[in-house]
Amino acid sequence: MRVSIIRLTLVFLVLLTLAACQTTTKKQPTQPQVDDLSLQSPKRQREQVNKAIALLEKGKNQPAKVLLQQVLRFNPTQATALNLTRQLTTPTETLMKTTRYTNYEIKNGDSLGKIARKWLGNSLYFVTLARYNNIENPARLLPGTSIKIPLTEKSDLVIKESRRSSANLKMLAQFISDKSFADGLKRSNSVFITKKHMGDFLKIHQQLLDGFGDYSASLSEKEKMLAEVKVLAKKARNRQQRKQYNRFINQQSLDLYWLEAKFLYADESYFSAAEKLLAARKLGLNLSEETEAFQTQQSLIDKLHEQAIRFYRKHELNKALSYWKLIQQLQPDNALAKKYIGHTQKLLSKLNQY
Repeated sequence: MRVSIIRLTLVFLVLLTLAACQTTTKKQPTQPQVDDLSLQSPKRQREQVNKAIALLEKGKNQPAKVLLQQVLRFNPTQATALNLTRQLTTPTETLMKTTRYTNYEIKNGDSLGKIARKWLGNSLYFVTLARYNNIENPARLLPGTSIKIPLTEKSDLVIKESRRSSANLKMLAQFISDKSFADGLKRSNSVFITKKHMGDFLKIHQQLLDGFGDYSASLSEKEKMLAEVKVLAKKARNRQQRKQYNRFINQQSLDLYWLEAKFLYADESYFSAAEKLLAARKLGLNLSEETEAFQTQQSLIDKLHEQAIRFYRKHELNKALSYWKLIQQLQPDNALAKKYIGHTQKLLSKLNQY
C-alpha cells in the first residue's frame, strides 16, 4: 500500500513537470533561425538577393520569392528585393504602365538581362520579360526565336519616337513664325506625333488654323481658305484634330456668310443678302438686339417688304410671295408677312381657277 502511494505521487509530480514545461514553451516567443538572424547584415542581405537572382535566371521563381521575402522581413526597403518581388507579383502591363510592345528576335550572345537593360532600362527586368513571354528558363534562349518586349518610356524605340515627335512639333511651330499656315496645316496631317505630345500638337494645330483664318482678309481669300481647309479636314489624323477642323470650318463659314450678307446689302441685293444671313444664323450667328447682325436683319426685313409690295402692285404675285416668305423665315412672327402671304395665296388660288 505504501509503495502504491509513492508511485502515484511520483506519477503526479512527473505530470506537473510536463505541464509546466508546455506552459513555458507556449509563452516563449518564436526565435528566428540562425540563417534569419544573419540577414540583419546588409552584406548578407545582398548575398541572399544574389542567390535569389541566380534562381530566377533558372526559372525557379518560388524558391527565389521565399529568399526575397526573408530579406524584406529584416529590411523592407531593400531596393533590389522590392524590385524583384514586384516583378513576381504584379501584372506586366500594370508594372510597365503600357500596353504597347514590340517583337524582338533573339540573337547569338543575347540574354534576357542584356535585352532588359537596353529596352527597359534595367537588367533586373529580365524577370518581367520571362513572365511576359512564358519563358520557363531565362538562362536558355534559342537564337532565332521571337519575344515580345513592353515599350516603356525608357525603351530605345520610345525615346527615338519622342525625339522625332518633339522635332516635328518645333517644325510645325516654325510654320507659324513664317506665317506659312496652309503649308503647316498640310504637314500637320502627316507628321509623326506621339500620344504624349498630342496635347501640344493640338495647340499648335489650332494656332495654324487661327492664323490661316486671320491672314485671309478679303472675301475671295476667305472663300479660297475655307475650300482648302475643307479638303485638309478630310485627311485629319484623329478625332480630336477633326473636331478642331470642324469647329473652324463652322466659324469661318458663319463669318463668310455674314460678310457676304453685308456686301450684298450694300449692293442693294436684299434677297440674296437675306439668304446669306439665314445661312449664318443656322451656324449660330449672334442676333442679340445690340448686335450689328440684328440691326441688319431688321433693315433687311423692311427692304424686302418694300420690294414685295412693288411686285404685288405690278401683279408679279409669285415674286412678291417669295419675298414675304423669306421675311417669315427671318422673323416667323412678322404680322405683315403673314397677312400678305395669306392675301397673295388666296389671289393666286382664284387666278389659277381661270
